Amino acid sequence: MVEHAGFRYRLYPTPEQERSLERWAGCARAVWNAGLEQRRAAWRMNRVTLIYPHQGGNELTEAKRELPWLR
Repeated sequence: MVEHAGFRYRLYPTPEQERSLERWAGCARAVWNAGLEQRRAAWRMNRVTLIYPHQGGNELTEAKRELPWLR
């Protein structure tokens, strides 16, 4: 039997690191929500289930070009 152990660490980021972490989390949340909305729209309109390869990294690359804050 395989036992998996988890570890927790307390972080004490500097104010600058904290701002960077908050920006990173905001970008991740925006990308997640955009992908989720695409999946919902595809289902509502065509009854199609999108998976990551269909949404693909190409759209994310394009979004990075159009949205400087996402870089």
